[in-house]
Amino acid sequence: MGEDHYDFVQQIVVQQWFAGERQLIRADVQRFLDSAQATHPEVAGWSHSTREKLSRNALTTLRDFGLLQGTATKQIVEPIVPPTVVQHLIHLLQAEGIPPEHVAHHPDWQLWLWDAAHAQKALDLLKLQERVG
Repeated sequence: MGEDHYDFVQQIVVQQWFAGERQLIRADVQRFLDSAQATHPEVAGWSHSTREKLSRNALTTLRDFGLLQGTATKQIVEPIVPPTVVQHLIHLLQAEGIPPEHVAHHPDWQLWLWDAAHAQKALDLLKLQERVG
């Protein structure tokens, strides 16, 4: 389900965040599952209760990850990302062969609702801390 969570965040959560829409509901997960049927035909065979449970669990997971707040009504929020986590993502992207000039533009930053400018600020801050420290 990890890849599906990634896709859900990229296709639904990030899009709503940058559009200024902050509420996320189970119907958003259901729409994602509907669209996923094109590439995952097994989704069509899932019962209504399975899809509802998956929707609840997906929203709970994203809340636990820090992308959502609330219990009944979920609000999209920018999570707190420690510098060590930023460094880890940089190392992962470098290991994948992403050139340094493209790191800030990689879509993985959007998992934290960061655009390229926000990612670049974090990269610059880390570089400055390395020089000072």
